[in-house]
Amino acid sequence: MNRYQSIELLNQAVGDELQSIHQYLNFHLYCERSGYEMLANIFDQIAIVEIKHLEMLADRISFLGGKIDLRLPNNVQHCTSAKAMATMATEMETLSAKHYRRRALAMMENSDFVSQKLFEELAVQEVEHGKVFYSKTRSLNELSAIAPNYAPSLFLRKQILEKEYCL
Repeated sequence: MNRYQSIELLNQAVGDELQSIHQYLNFHLYCERSGYEMLANIFDQIAIVEIKHLEMLADRISFLGGKIDLRLPNNVQHCTSAKAMATMATEMETLSAKHYRRRALAMMENSDFVSQKLFEELAVQEVEHGKVFYSKTRSLNELSAIAPNYAPSLFLRKQILEKEYCL
């Protein structure tokens, strides 16, 4: 096993998790201020899960004797619609799952089976997050189709998101 290769891939994953945490907290704050309480709570809950992912990756890096790189790979994107946020989150989770699967294969080739298993587990969780965001995107699309120029009240926004797509 080449531990330096493992540490490099683990640190790439740390950057991805940091990006998600910052992005979801940004979305959480916007949704909370805009009356999308259910969506705000989902962004908050998934950001907390992403923090746990980061901790698992950091523990593995430490075990391998590496230094944890806590730099954000990109700037946080600022969206001004809940629909755009849910769509972006779905895309982020789909891409994360894909990256984790690729990293798991690289770890298998590197004979780092512990990191391989970690990446496989994280890929499964990212797919589940993507499903949650996809369902929210669908509910927001349905609202847009019914009334494209309608701006629902704070109460109605909450009711629409809670209707049948809540966690």
